[in-house]
Amino acid sequence: MVHSALAAGQALSFVPQNPDIGLPDIGLPDIGPPEIKLRDFRTSPSQGGGLKYRRLGRTELLVSEVGFGGAGIGHVWGRTTDEECVQAVRRALELGINLFDTSPMYGGGKSEENLGQGLKGRRHQAVIATKVRLQSENDRSSESAMAAAVQDSVNASLKRLGTDHVDLLQVHHQVGSERGSYMAAVGPPPRYALLLDAEECLALGEAMQRVVRDGKARFIGITAWDGDRQAIRTILDSGTFDTAQILYNLLNRSAVDAPPEGFDDIDQGNRFPWPAPAMWG
Repeated sequence: MVHSALAAGQALSFVPQNPDIGLPDIGLPDIGPPEIKLRDFRTSPSQGGGLKYRRLGRTELLVSEVGFGGAGIGHVWGRTTDEECVQAVRRALELGINLFDTSPMYGGGKSEENLGQGLKGRRHQAVIATKVRLQSENDRSSESAMAAAVQDSVNASLKRLGTDHVDLLQVHHQVGSERGSYMAAVGPPPRYALLLDAEECLALGEAMQRVVRDGKARFIGITAWDGDRQAIRTILDSGTFDTAQILYNLLNRSAVDAPPEGFDDIDQGNRFPWPAPAMWG
């Protein structure tokens, strides 16, 4: 998974990726606007190529325009070895990539473990973004239960990553107009995750802010994918989160539309997870 980091207020809108709602006409010859196309990051900075860097929204984080998505090093996309995963992380650093996005959900923590190994001795070179997901109805049953679930998740992530803090902690849920659940993996058996509404997502954000105050995370964000447009807008307008990870692929290119009115004032950092299979295979 390739990630592209965007400056605050640049090219952002939300359309749920749902066939019942209708998708934009992708036009097969046109696979993306020129301002979003990937740079050739196979050439290292020492060879005269290199990457450009930009501030991620209102954070203090200076990140490479192309980031490293961690699902693959959690063996999510197919068979590989831990050693190959570790070497991929180290090679990314050599090429100038400094933004690494992972999750405890990627391979049951394997992605975080391999990322931690790859960054051993080089933690200072990396911006680590990971995520938190409530695992059960009990985790959402009260403010204290939610706070405890967040703390437990973060502590486990830090142990796997081999660090005392992450730079960005993100909500790893879909957000809808009401609470419920959704199929997170086909299976077998199928696995389901909690669907949050805007109010619950903001409550989760407050629990994550406690992690920031404890020094275990520097900033917080949301992964706004396949979500309800109005719910996501409510969350962004609140100013609770510093960044938003926005869905962009061949079937849903709404993220390159004009940003919502007033979005520049929010100064949030936006990132596009860009699935490699959708681009090249």
